Amino acid sequence: MQKGFKVASRLLAVTFILFISLFALDSFEQGRPFLQNLLAFVIHLIPVYILAIITFLSWRWPLIGGWFFWLLAIVYLSFFTPIPSWQLFLVIPGSLFIIGLLFLLQKFLPKGKNKK
Repeated sequence: MQKGFKVASRLLAVTFILFISLFALDSFEQGRPFLQNLLAFVIHLIPVYILAIITFLSWRWPLIGGWFFWLLAIVYLSFFTPIPSWQLFLVIPGSLFIIGLLFLLQKFLPKGKNKK
């Protein structure tokens, strides 16, 4: 059971990072020099870098990662309240909360017995 939480938490974290990285594509504008577009793209990827670092830490220390994902959900909610609809709540802070929960469950659930 713990292995399922381990795989699910990691898979969802990486999928969420890829989803958030799609938002950086709106930084490209026609008529702007390539280097300015590239710089804007790199700047728009800052949240992805933060999520990647937290996922990397979670890979080794799921307890720390779970709390960081929950902290990010709380920070997001504190900056973007009131949320206009419950569907928007499910997309970003809801995903962060579920990923954090999976990392915490991975840490707190008992490990399976070794089969010999």
